[in-house]
Amino acid sequence: MRCFVVISGAGTMLVLSTFKSSTHPTLVQRFRASGISRMILMEVPLVLAEERYGEVFEQLKRLIGQDDFRILDLSGASVFGKFSFSEMGHPIMVEF
Repeated sequence: MRCFVVISGAGTMLVLSTFKSSTHPTLVQRFRASGISRMILMEVPLVLAEERYGEVFEQLKRLIGQDDFRILDLSGASVFGKFSFSEMGHPIMVEF
């Protein structure tokens, strides 16, 4: 399981994913279906996401299936309030 910040023209969100890669073709296709064609991804350590989102994280963890993703937080202000850039992985720029 992975957790990453997605920054796109539609806004910023935090995503919990069971895809092996944040650029997995099926995941990318699902983003495209939502109207997202460019994004910046930054991975967040699962332990930090679990610590900062508590029960919400645990609920999504129980619901998420194989090759699936769930939005943990849709508020960019909330995401950036909970994680500093030093806690995020290197940015990956994706365009499709």
